[in-house]
Amino acid sequence: MPRSPEDGVDEGPSISQYGVIGRLIRLRDLLRNQPMSSGTILAKLADDYAPGETGRRQLRRDISNLGALGYHIERQGRPVRYVIAAASHLLLDEDIRTLRYLRSAFTDTHPLANQVQQLIDRLTQHLTDGQRRQWQRRTTLHMLLTPVIDYRGCENLLRWLDQAILDRRQIGFLYRSKRSDRWHPCLDPYDLEYTDRQFYLSAYSYEYRDILTYRLDRIVQDAQRESPKLLPSLQQPRRERKPIFFTYRLPASFADGGVSERFTIHAVQRDESHVMVKASDASEFRIIRTLLGYGEHALLLEGPPSLMERMRKTVAAMWANYFPDQLPEDSP
Repeated sequence: MPRSPEDGVDEGPSISQYGVIGRLIRLRDLLRNQPMSSGTILAKLADDYAPGETGRRQLRRDISNLGALGYHIERQGRPVRYVIAAASHLLLDEDIRTLRYLRSAFTDTHPLANQVQQLIDRLTQHLTDGQRRQWQRRTTLHMLLTPVIDYRGCENLLRWLDQAILDRRQIGFLYRSKRSDRWHPCLDPYDLEYTDRQFYLSAYSYEYRDILTYRLDRIVQDAQRESPKLLPSLQQPRRERKPIFFTYRLPASFADGGVSERFTIHAVQRDESHVMVKASDASEFRIIRTLLGYGEHALLLEGPPSLMERMRKTVAAMWANYFPDQLPEDSP
């Protein structure tokens, strides 16, 4: 059946059967900048539209097609002027500000830096002139996600673990410790965390019957040694760490604006000199690292015997680093 002019392919200037796509793109870009009347649009896109009423009908049809593609086109004033007000992939000026924060946050050593940059490049490919100027400005608010070490070598591992968690698959891998590489044959991976500028995997170990924390850069990536390895079995129902309840003390001045929610806070007691905080967390490692972050100002008052002993050993090891020939009890 022969095509009619209403098909929008063969009418007007000589174009290929795919020319309508290019024409819609040019119309879209034009309507993003400012409201325009039909006459102005036809004058600016004279190579795309036929003269006279034929071109006007074609333009009205193209505007309807853009609406069908998800572009919200406003009609303003008289004579009617058209402008694209919003679309699923068009950015508001406030979006540009947010993307600038995102751009500065993911530094080069972050394992997701490449993925984030590719996304940003796609989102900012068709900015208006004003948005382009805003995009090129320096960011004044810095929220850097800068790992302690270069994690770019863990980008593929991070994706692999993420997919294994989503698929609820069991995994195994070699883990590099201070002494040697050790095989962890069967794990249920639960979560990936960015804590203290390091990346960690939280996983249930069937060997240790506990939820352990693994640093990503210590997971051996070696195809010949089959590490990491995706197992054919699925995870068992998720196990949860039991909360560890403890009490610590800080100077009262540290809580003038409220106690920092570094843990789950259950109760706070204050006096003139100190604030006593009853809290809980699932990880002894995180409790100790967080309290040590307060330096000499924090004191662990109460907790399970294993937590108290681990804190004493950690402090004793720190003391030995500075006073190798003197025991802590020998200090003046």
